[in-house]
Amino acid sequence: MARALLVVTVAVVALLVLPSPGMIGGANAAAAPIVRSPPMGTSANGGAWDPPTRSGAPPSAPPAPWTVDATLSLINGTVRSGNRAYPSWFGAGALAYDTVDEKLFVETGSQIQAIDPSTMQSTGSLGASAGFTPGPMAYASTGDLLYVTTPGAVDAFSAANGTLRARYVVANATDTGTLVFVPSADVLVVAPEFQSRATVLNLSDGIVTDTVSVGSYGITQGIADPAAGVVFLGNATGGTIEEFSDSHWNLVRTISIGGLLSGPEGLAVDTGGDQLYATEGSNPSVLLEIAVANGSTIGRRTLGSDSGPIQFDPVTGALFVGDGGNESIYTVDPVGLGVTATIPFPLYSTTGLVTPMALAEAPALGTLFAALSAGGNRLDAISVTNRTVYRALDLYPVPEYLADDSSCGCYAVGDSYSDALYFVNRTTFRLERTVELPAEPQGLAYASRTGDLWIAVGYAPYSTEEVLVVYGSNGTLRASLPDPEFPVAVAYDAGTDQVFVANNNGHAVSVFNASSGGRSST
Repeated sequence: MARALLVVTVAVVALLVLPSPGMIGGANAAAAPIVRSPPMGTSANGGAWDPPTRSGAPPSAPPAPWTVDATLSLINGTVRSGNRAYPSWFGAGALAYDTVDEKLFVETGSQIQAIDPSTMQSTGSLGASAGFTPGPMAYASTGDLLYVTTPGAVDAFSAANGTLRARYVVANATDTGTLVFVPSADVLVVAPEFQSRATVLNLSDGIVTDTVSVGSYGITQGIADPAAGVVFLGNATGGTIEEFSDSHWNLVRTISIGGLLSGPEGLAVDTGGDQLYATEGSNPSVLLEIAVANGSTIGRRTLGSDSGPIQFDPVTGALFVGDGGNESIYTVDPVGLGVTATIPFPLYSTTGLVTPMALAEAPALGTLFAALSAGGNRLDAISVTNRTVYRALDLYPVPEYLADDSSCGCYAVGDSYSDALYFVNRTTFRLERTVELPAEPQGLAYASRTGDLWIAVGYAPYSTEEVLVVYGSNGTLRASLPDPEFPVAVAYDAGTDQVFVANNNGHAVSVFNASSGGRSST
């Protein structure tokens, strides 16, 4: 099944080196002043603001270094420079792990967040504020660089401080598909999803050296196997895996994944580079083990109902497979492909499936990171040893309601997306406690005489419509008062010790006695 190799040599590819050598990568590197454009309306200088283009020429202005915000972060638990309450309105996508600086990068559709993996603190971001739409990304320990695909270009950022080191103009680059760093050849393979060709970019001189045919369009997965000297590109449309030599870039073979319903959703290779693992994401899903030496399938296991990303753990030798249908991660023994453990994701939100989009491992921390989208929109940290989710960073909180709670000396904040109540210290602004609610908070008020918080909850399609009374000191439930007319706002009158709850459906206001909890009138 050999295919013709298309080799196109490009004479010149523009390489833009921005900072001076003395400003790159070191501790003394200075960040340029940041002018943040609002997401809508007018810009800082009063002119009309246009959203960044998603196609055509690369951005004319270089993206900013890791930008910093002094924002109260309800999820990270503190307020400090570089801490964001939420990075974007999109679910988490690609992950890349920086083994030099011990840093995790999360692509969220409009930004890239730099995360301290030991604390789950966001230390900075780049992207939308500079008109920058990030696509697939890859980390290279050589040079400590993060490569990011944008429409028409590949940008190289210092992983340490986010400064733009170089811009490579690659005509067919887009913000979808895959980007593969090949350390054995010091090249990047840029494979756009909706094109039938992939580009090989030589990083030593910034020249596109090859363009290779990948059959039908639909490349969404890619992985290098340096030990075998090959690169695998997964074609979702063709239901195949294309294998290329990383020295001559000829097509070694096309591996069919058995005529399954969809193409590979995840790719991984073992430490020795002898075995390739692939998932197919239909219902039921299939996990395949493929011999790199000849491309033959030597193992096959039905696994889950929407299996996707795979991560091979070099420490334990296990495979981790994310499955959206069962909202979990499977631990698989490569010998026989048996499932040895199932790691469920904690249910932080009741809106949609929790779907793992990408996996990355920090071996030094013994931690596997999972980027979750759909109903999750979180970054979960999983103990490789204990097989449990031990920490989560919510990427899409929507804090909308606030009350000054004197019982705990804190602010009570209602979050309408994650259905939660946050207790934030007044002085330090640290998140001290999170209380899950049965539905979306619609309003809250603090009753100073009793020291309680009154919270209206309920929202379609939830059947829960009630007023909760919780202890203001610790958030534990004191009473649940049904209010079927859909409560949408709460107010407290300290003079009369009464709580007023506005109802949307009944077009009325319910009046409660704060001390007894009884409804006095409507």
